[in-house]
Amino acid sequence: MTIDTNVDPGTGIITYSVTGCPSYEEFLAAIASRFEHPDFRLDMNVLWDLREANFTTLETSTLRQIAEFIKLKYDSHYAEHKAALVASKNLEYGLCRVYAVYANILPSQIRVFRTLEDAHGWFGISQEG
Repeated sequence: MTIDTNVDPGTGIITYSVTGCPSYEEFLAAIASRFEHPDFRLDMNVLWDLREANFTTLETSTLRQIAEFIKLKYDSHYAEHKAALVASKNLEYGLCRVYAVYANILPSQIRVFRTLEDAHGWFGISQEG
């Protein structure tokens, strides 16, 4: 499992690309890493690219714990922003929808998408040229 992080000040988007089955600790480490990045801004939008993720061993209680951890540790570090979760497979898509419900306690607008293009459109960025 890997979570690669890309902070793009030009688009104002932090992208997490996930492959394999991430653990609770790996999710938290990836989230924490954004605050260390020199180009990070509090108002940056977040894109979780989960198209290559495998959530077969991920429990819904873990999703709730992630949302609660973010609320407890980082709530004061966030400006209002958008968070897009992109999952093309049914299991991952469904669990992302569950996470979006748990994450309703956070100061962000969270949406779940099947394609990167749809997520980028929600952010208002074009993928052309």
